[in-house]
Amino acid sequence: MNEGAEIVFRQGEIDFGSIILTDTAKRTATFSGKMQHQFFKKMAFNMEFHANDTKRGFLVLNTTKRDNSQFYGHVVANASGTVRGAVDDIVLRFRGEPTDSSKVYLPTSDSRVTGTADFIVFRQYGKEMKVESKVKESSNLTVDLDVFPNPLAKIYLILDETTNDIIEGQGNGNLNIRVSTNEGTSMSGRYNITKGRYTFNWQALIKKQFIINNGTVDWNGDPYNAQINIDARYEIERVTLPADLCSSNEQNSLTVISNLSGSLSNPVISFRFELPQGHPCRNNPITDAGFRRMQSNPNELNNQVFSLLVFNQFLSNNANAANAIGGIGSSVAGTLTEFLAQQVQSGLGLILKNIPGINKLNLDPYVTFTPGLISGTDAESQNFGGTSRFGVTKRLLNG
Repeated sequence: MNEGAEIVFRQGEIDFGSIILTDTAKRTATFSGKMQHQFFKKMAFNMEFHANDTKRGFLVLNTTKRDNSQFYGHVVANASGTVRGAVDDIVLRFRGEPTDSSKVYLPTSDSRVTGTADFIVFRQYGKEMKVESKVKESSNLTVDLDVFPNPLAKIYLILDETTNDIIEGQGNGNLNIRVSTNEGTSMSGRYNITKGRYTFNWQALIKKQFIINNGTVDWNGDPYNAQINIDARYEIERVTLPADLCSSNEQNSLTVISNLSGSLSNPVISFRFELPQGHPCRNNPITDAGFRRMQSNPNELNNQVFSLLVFNQFLSNNANAANAIGGIGSSVAGTLTEFLAQQVQSGLGLILKNIPGINKLNLDPYVTFTPGLISGTDAESQNFGGTSRFGVTKRLLNG
């Protein structure tokens, strides 16, 4: 909406004066500047804009996945910028910092398929005229964005839209996004996560929320090749450590830490354990050595993490536990849901082998799982879709 617009035409110049823009929340911004021309040819722009209230800001982004599947959200920011250059080489520079509750979604699973990064979408409306266009093919529009995230903005990193693995983070940083019609999209800078969560669901039967207290995402060019280092923590209450790790049979809390590293489009997941202050076996050399042994054996570590997340207890120590998976447990998993899906069948088999009485029945578990896609607009609700079947079979008459 424009208020008080007064456009002045002069020979070779158009002065737009001060145009007041108002968004739906009655926040305002001012757009002003001039356009030079030679009989409306060889046009050049020298314009600027800024939010009128630095504390309230202005609505600068209000899109959904339907508008742009790679980058969408709702952002209110203290924004300012300029539009300068000849009509065939315009440069838009933008600077913004959130001033109110904002949300930005960065899906990464789509990028693995398309290999594109359409942060800025250039659209053409209407039907192209048949007359020869006077716009040069070499015309260029460059958008240079300096973004300063703060805790008012929530960033949603959608690691896998199929399984609905989403990291929700708040923090601060300094990011530059540059996109042009004549060059690829680039992104540089760091985002520091100071508060967040990593929630995943599996068929509404298993839902775990990992808390994020620290993490970093570093961009250096390709938006989807960002390097991540994020620790997500899940505290499990009333856990008894195995006898070979701790002489005390006291039930106490235990923290499972999931570390996500590697690139944003192809993260690597790993686990480690942490005991709380006051635990009788904290800083115990035997306990520390036992945890290091588990970490050196991915099969055993994954078995134990699976058992803790699902059954709230460690598996009993036996000689075959580390190799019971038959190699599946060490498969690379990029998300917690992917890890859980890998472990369900092998994990259930291991549990069945450790329950007295049932272990003599030689039951074979089976799992079939078909995840369902969610829409980008439903990402925040984090509802999980899909179908699965699981159970056990018993071999008779020699198979």
